Amino acid sequence: MLKLAYDFARKRGITDFVMYTYPRLQSIYRSAFFRRVDMTFKHPSWGEVCVMHLDLLAIEEKYSQSSGPTARLLFATDLPNFLV
Repeated sequence: MLKLAYDFARKRGITDFVMYTYPRLQSIYRSAFFRRVDMTFKHPSWGEVCVMHLDLLAIEEKYSQSSGPTARLLFATDLPNFLV
């Protein structure tokens, strides 16, 4: 899903993703290059959630040559199963 969202955003000129998640799931999103914003709030159904941010331009500049699995997936252009 991250690859599809990344490709969709890049094709449409979207530069950032902002989302919220449970505090216990932050490490999962950090592994996908999201960074926590110093903001939490109480969701009416879910309880406490924290805000996460992904700067698409910055991660491309910083990680485009990385051999890490997330970077390889995001920046690969030869994945025939993904159509956006």
